[in-house]
Amino acid sequence: MDFFKIIKQSYDLTFKNKFLWFFGFFSISYMGINSFGNTSNYEVDKADLTSLQSSFPALYQIINFFKENSEATIVIGALLFLFCLIMFVVGIISQASLIISADKGSRQEQISFWTAWRAGAKHFWRLALLYLLQIVLLLVPMLFLGFIIIILMFLQQNFLAILLGLIFLVVYFLWFFTLSMIFPYSFRFLVLSENGIIESLRNSAKLLFNKLGQILVFYLLNYALIFLFYIGVFVAAVLVGAIFTAIGYGLYLVSGLVAGLYTAIIVIASLSVLFAALGFLGAFISNNMTLFFKGLLTSN
Repeated sequence: MDFFKIIKQSYDLTFKNKFLWFFGFFSISYMGINSFGNTSNYEVDKADLTSLQSSFPALYQIINFFKENSEATIVIGALLFLFCLIMFVVGIISQASLIISADKGSRQEQISFWTAWRAGAKHFWRLALLYLLQIVLLLVPMLFLGFIIIILMFLQQNFLAILLGLIFLVVYFLWFFTLSMIFPYSFRFLVLSENGIIESLRNSAKLLFNKLGQILVFYLLNYALIFLFYIGVFVAAVLVGAIFTAIGYGLYLVSGLVAGLYTAIIVIASLSVLFAALGFLGAFISNNMTLFFKGLLTSN
């Protein structure tokens, strides 16, 4: 299989159809929604607040405000939950929209934002259930092992708890690595082949077993591209940031107001470029995976 031909085709498809960057940004963004921790049970004592007040007065005022205004905390918490829910829904639909768009684009069919969105929305519930199943398969082993280790430490079997933890880390890494290769193809079996959830998992596992060598090479190649992308973004940000900072300092010497307006414009422009870059990356990697998936199904 010609990997570089797939990469070039994916790049051309992504660059030509810039509306895919919207889907790409949300397909990346929603993956981080579950990283929000639950700190509702944390109690801030007076010693903590006194130390915080002297070190970070602005942060102290924010924490003290929420501590004294439970209604505001509830409202903001509800808004945050609503935001996460919207990101999850849009992220799932974006995943399906990207897969369908790449499939149609590879067959030279006309694609647009709304046709891709409507087609992606049709697969929302099954794709959401498959994604939640992925989370369960990743979290349940960790919770089970944590329960066992707590019991062993309670029984003062510390050496056994440490040994079991180290063995689990190795096994869990292999489990995580395997799932990270199976589920992207399960999503595509579900969307493109109209498979059920269990059937899509079974077919993707068979595909992984039969095409392990090619999948491993492409998996590593994809991560190399992501790494090079972030290196490029970092280098560009440092170089361009240094130039803009020098200009901003020069303006500050002339007028603080002008420098402030300049800084605001640069910040807005930088965020816009960052969002566009992340959207391009998300769409490009998804298109890469879809075109590779189609190639695997047609290759001998």
